[in-house]
Amino acid sequence: MTSTADKQRGTTVTTVRPRRSLKHKLIWLADHIRNEWQIYLMLLPTVIWMIVFLYKPMYGLQIAFKDYSIFRGVAASPWVGWEHFENLFSNDQFIRAVWNTVKISALNLLFGFPAPIILALMFNEVLHATYKRTAQTIVYLPHFISTVIIAGIVIQAFSPTAGIVNTVLGWFDIEPIYFLTKPEWFRPIFVGTGIWQEAGFGSIVFLAAIAGVNPSLYESAVVDGASRWQMMWKITIPSILPTIIISSFGVQTWHRGALCH
Repeated sequence: MTSTADKQRGTTVTTVRPRRSLKHKLIWLADHIRNEWQIYLMLLPTVIWMIVFLYKPMYGLQIAFKDYSIFRGVAASPWVGWEHFENLFSNDQFIRAVWNTVKISALNLLFGFPAPIILALMFNEVLHATYKRTAQTIVYLPHFISTVIIAGIVIQAFSPTAGIVNTVLGWFDIEPIYFLTKPEWFRPIFVGTGIWQEAGFGSIVFLAAIAGVNPSLYESAVVDGASRWQMMWKITIPSILPTIIISSFGVQTWHRGALCH
């Protein structure tokens, strides 16, 4: 602290507080938790979830360096060092698998990332409330369908005998195409299925961002004679651009999920 006499002399005296011991810090922490227990109680489910699903599974990462046996368990399985990685990198299919992953990720980035943005912009232009809510519900539903069921739907839809795709092609006298047995059709079907399943649910974030745009901007644009197309390009898209940029950093998470599917 600084006294009056010290101020008159133009000098400053700094009081150094003694460092608190670990015991005092623990007492302070206990008092703080006791006073704010409601906040920590609300935080507890998230902490438990992170421990169980994010940190506990990391124990199993050591399997990559062990000759894992289901009968011995993780701890009792013998260590083999880098043997599994050497087998992976020396495999003839390794480069092909990496190259296919890069191609699929590029296609997802090129077509999958813009899909929910375009869908949100389309929903924003729908003025009929009932139709808008119905359409949103329909495009959200695939996100909640199991991946196993999605795979079954794809197999049935592209079946050469009873699939709806080949049935429509038959109306135009086009011979049935065995989509699922031709390598050149795998990537379009894989990427398209991922977009169909996740684009609707992904548009929720961008619809929320659009809802936060200041309505006075649209009102001013209408007074100036701007069309809906011009308002979308000059107001809506620039306003949600920060959300688009932030979402672009997490787009690879969606890609990894799609590859796992």
